[in-house]
Amino acid sequence: MLETAMTSMEVPAKEMGEEVTRMIVSDIEGGADKKNSPFHKVFEASLIERETT
Repeated sequence: MLETAMTSMEVPAKEMGEEVTRMIVSDIEGGADKKNSPFHKVFEASLIERETT
């Protein structure tokens, strides 16, 4: 029988939501000159290895 371990990714959902909110507010307050400007943000994620089921 082949045993496989379940894995999942843990991402900082709250931090990501807060950053998106800041970006939206900045776009609204910045006017037309700041709209559609590129933005890149990297969030740390971690791999969670689970026990074999």
